[in-house]
Amino acid sequence: MPIMYMGYFMKEKLTDLCKLSFLVLLVFIIAGACKITIEEKNTTRSQPTAQTVEDHIVVNYTPSSTGANYVNIYRRDVTGKIESEYKDAEVISIGMILPDGYRFSFIDYLIVQAHDYQYQCRICANGEYFYSKWSEVITAPDTAYSASDSLTYNTSGVTFAYDSKSYTCVVNGTISDPDISNFNLFSPVLIVSNGEQTQTFTLDSIANGTLISLRSILTNDFLDKDVEIKGIAAQRFEYKETNDTSTYTEQEILTLTKQFVVWTAASEVKMTIDSEEAEENIIHIPSAATDSGFDYSRQIR
Repeated sequence: MPIMYMGYFMKEKLTDLCKLSFLVLLVFIIAGACKITIEEKNTTRSQPTAQTVEDHIVVNYTPSSTGANYVNIYRRDVTGKIESEYKDAEVISIGMILPDGYRFSFIDYLIVQAHDYQYQCRICANGEYFYSKWSEVITAPDTAYSASDSLTYNTSGVTFAYDSKSYTCVVNGTISDPDISNFNLFSPVLIVSNGEQTQTFTLDSIANGTLISLRSILTNDFLDKDVEIKGIAAQRFEYKETNDTSTYTEQEILTLTKQFVVWTAASEVKMTIDSEEAEENIIHIPSAATDSGFDYSRQIR
C-alpha cells in the first residue's frame, strides 16, 4: 500500500535483521513512495482478515505461533482486475505492527472509496521473515477518500541537490502535502535502500531550502557502500492510549505505547549529484554511527 505528519514521534531501533528495541528521537523522517518487488517465499502462513469500519479498513492478523518481533503490512489495489491479474498489481508498504499481545491489528486510513484491496503480512520472527497469504478482496467504503484526493506528497518540480563532499542534500522546490485529514500527526521520512534492505529515516523538515545531513541520519548498514535514495513518504504512529498526540507534550508522548506505524505511499524525488542531474539516485557515504530506522523493505527495490 501506498502513508505521513508533524508532531512528536519516536524512532525504532532494528538490530540483527528483526529485533526491535525502542529509542525515542525528536526528529521526523519522510519515506519515499516506490514500487515493491514481491518475493513470494515462505508464504505458508494464514491470511489476514480485513473489515470496513466507518471510513477505513481494519486488518487483523493472528500469527500461527508466538514470537513475532514485528509485522509489516503490504497492500495491493486490484480494482478492475480479474483474479489471475492480482499478482500483477503494484504492492506498497503501508505500515508496521509493533508487538502488543498475540493478535495484531492495523488501521488503513489511506484508502480510496469503491477501490478493491488485498492485504499481506510479513512476519519477522526468530531471525526469519515469513509471508502470509493475501487476504480476501475487500472494497473500501463510500466514506473513504475520493479518487481526486492526493494521498502522497507531490514532488513535481522538486530536486534533492546532493553534495558528495559534505554528504548533504538540499531540498530545492516546494513539496505539497497530501489531502489527508489530521496530517499534522504525520512526519516526513526519507526512504533509502542498500540493495538488501530498505528503511525509513526521519527528517526534521522537507521545506524548500532544507539542508539534510545524510551522514548524521543513516545507520551503519547504509554507510561505506552504495545506497539509493528511493523517495519520501509521510509517517505516523498510532498509540494504544490515543490516536491524536497533537496536544501532548514531549514527556507525555514518551509514556505512550506504540501499536503500529502508518506510511503513505512513497513519492519519488529527482536528484542532482554535485550539480549534475543524476540518472540514478545512488550515493556513497563513509561511516558515521547512528541508530537504525524502520524496516521498509519491499516498497522499493
